[in-house]
Parts: sequence; structure tokens; C-alpha cells
Amino acid sequence: MAARARTGFPGAARRRRADELVRRARRAETRPALPDLRETAGLLRRAAGIQTDFDPALRPRKPSGAPGGLLLLPEELPVLVLPDLHTRAGLLRRALEWIPPEGSRSVLELLDEGAAFLLLLGDLFHSEGPDAPLRWERAYREALTGFALREAMDEEMARALSALDVLARTLIRAPGRAACLKGNHDNSRNREGSGDHGFYKFADEGAMCAAWLSAFTPPEFREALASFEESLPLAARGARFAASHAEPAVPLSEAELIEAAPDTVEALTWTANGQALPGAAAETLEGLLGRGAAEEGARWISGHRPVEGRYSLRADGLLVQIHAPFSFRGAWVRPDGPFDPETDIFDL
Repeated sequence: MAARARTGFPGAARRRRADELVRRARRAETRPALPDLRETAGLLRRAAGIQTDFDPALRPRKPSGAPGGLLLLPEELPVLVLPDLHTRAGLLRRALEWIPPEGSRSVLELLDEGAAFLLLLGDLFHSEGPDAPLRWERAYREALTGFALREAMDEEMARALSALDVLARTLIRAPGRAACLKGNHDNSRNREGSGDHGFYKFADEGAMCAAWLSAFTPPEFREALASFEESLPLAARGARFAASHAEPAVPLSEAELIEAAPDTVEALTWTANGQALPGAAAETLEGLLGRGAAEEGARWISGHRPVEGRYSLRADGLLVQIHAPFSFRGAWVRPDGPFDPETDIFDL
């Protein structure tokens, strides 16, 4: 009896942990509330350490010895690529519970077993869903009062920070099997420089979030958040695909991706539709995967700009955009065949 109990315990423990993480994600989705900021700061520091401490064989170092901007994904694993998060804990929850069509285990179970990789394309802050414009309009009026009233802004930040808390726990749960790339919204200080720019869309979101964080969170939390954002790589390369938040604006070499200079940061996080130089995605893809990779089915996957329908094709069909703000979808990229957006983008 004792032997049977010891044999069964690890699986039961994994199920309890899985239930806890999924339950936390569901609460953040349905009843978002500000997390314990001291606890979340600790989680962000741990998650940042995991991302910067990837094996140098997977995250090559810059000449300075610092972690580079390119992540080399384990080529034998299938990868679930998630588009821009934008405070959507529900996207994380659905991704963790999703069961790929060829199996019977959820993504979270596969992550626990080292049998899959989870890749996010960034943009953690600033809601864009159906209810976002009205909330940002209310929050903007609150910001004009110096947040003497802040109901809408508190609601927005509860969504953002509770989803961020779930993301950090996911990265900690699956070290070396999950990562988040940097998006243009991943700039909580709303700084100008180092490839970053202040952001506004529905309102002055970047400045409003930075002001709220400065007024209502402790310095240790803001420092942990900034360190986490600085830990995010810029691009990832898998067996038959590459990914970044935005379409490459210019051709980039592997060395440039690793060095991640400010111009490269901007080129992979801010590119508008129609702004990229002709051939930029093709040259960057072939530089990472070899000449002829595109002809063999290799594709670049990005988010950043919303799509109509399930996806959009750019760069002569080599680049697949998957960011659908009103839907919960992901790209399932298998290691044993080329990625086909017609069959490999799933509702989660």
C-alpha cells in the first residue's frame, strides 16, 4: 500500500498544481483583482531570471556576455505560439487547458512533461478587447484628475497585473519550456529610447499606466517589472519557423538579433503594415534557417497588428500575422512538418 502511494503521489501532485494554476488564470479572467504586489514582484524576478538564464546553447550570449535577443527553441518539440496578450488572462487559461488535436493531454500537461514549448509574442499591457475603448475613455478622464477617481484605471490595471501574475507563474512552472518575446507595449515606464517609444491608441495608455504604477505600487514592484521586461528576448527560431512580435522591418542577421541593439529592438516591435523593406522577412528567415528554407515551407509568425479573419499574410506569404484581439487563438507548430495557417491555427 505504501509503495503504491509513493508511486502515485507525483502525478496527483502535478494535477493539484495544474488545477491551482488554471484556477488562478480563470479567476484573473472572470474576476480580475490586483494581486499581492510583493508576491508578484518576487514572481517577476524569478521569471526574469529564468528567461535570462536559458542555456547559452538556446539563448546565445552577446559579446558582452549578457543574454542575447534570439531564442533557439528545442527543435524536437511542438510549439504553441500565442499572439499579443493585452491583459487577457483568458488566453493563457485556454492555452494551458487546450488539448492538441493529435493527443489527449493538455498543453499544461505537455509542459510539465517537457513535451511542448509555449511561446508568447508579447504586448502584456493595455487592453484592446471589445470593452476596452470605453474603459480607456473613462480612465483618461480619471487621469486628468490625477487619479483622484480611478475606478476604470484600477479595473484596467487589475486585468493587466493579474494576467501578468499568471504569466510569471507559467514561466516559473515550465522553465526552459516557455518564453515570452518583447512587444512594443512592454515598456511599463513609457520611456523613449533603447528601441522603445511611448504608446497611445484609445487614450494616452502608456503614460497613464506609468503614472498609475508610480502612484500606487511600491518601487520594488516597478523595479521587478522593469527587470522582467528587460529579460524578454526579441525573436525565436524553431525547426521550421521564426517568430517575433512584429514583422522584421529590415533584413537582420543572426548576430544582429543576438546583439539586440536599439535599432533591432524597434525593427522587431514597432513595424506597421507596409513599413517593412521588401525582402526583409525572407532574408532574415533564410539567415536563421538556411537558404531555401522558405521554399521548404518555413514561415515567420508575428502579432502586433490586428488581423481580419483568422490570420493575415504579408511578405509574399512568408509572414503570418495571428493577432486577433477579439478571439482566443494560437498557432500549433509541429517539428515534423511545415506550418500551414489554414490547418494549424486553432481556437483555444
